[in-house]
Amino acid sequence: MDTRAELIKFGRRKPFKPFRIKLSDGRVFSLNRPHRFGLGLTKVFVCSETALLAQVPLTDVLAIEALEPAA
Repeated sequence: MDTRAELIKFGRRKPFKPFRIKLSDGRVFSLNRPHRFGLGLTKVFVCSETALLAQVPLTDVLAIEALEPAA
């Protein structure tokens, strides 16, 4: 999987659709807004409304999944 390309694809969808990032250490981040993550050359940055939550090497990303809308 080309993690960086996948994150770009998920982050640029119009309209934006929430997605989840699963990491090798067991953490899971659900991203409901496009400004909640940033992408560097080798890391993904996950943010809350007011703070940086994590700086994760792209090699630690195991899966990127679309979040299903609430019924």
